[in-house]
Amino acid sequence: MSALESHVSKNASCPWSGNPVRADSLTRYRGHVVGFCNPGCRDKFERALACFDRLIDGETTMAEYPESL
Repeated sequence: MSALESHVSKNASCPWSGNPVRADSLTRYRGHVVGFCNPGCRDKFERALACFDRLIDGETTMAEYPESL
């Protein structure tokens, strides 16, 4: 069991799909454990955050922002 699996997620359903959160699909966001319905949705969330971090840091522009994460 990973360290995150022992924590309760802030959300009960996946923000992408609306399906129930699974213990193998948790991540940390702003100091809280948030959950997703599968690792793919979790990874999509992490990619989206990385895109916004690059945008905020001036490393990319909206024209370069991927339409599909």
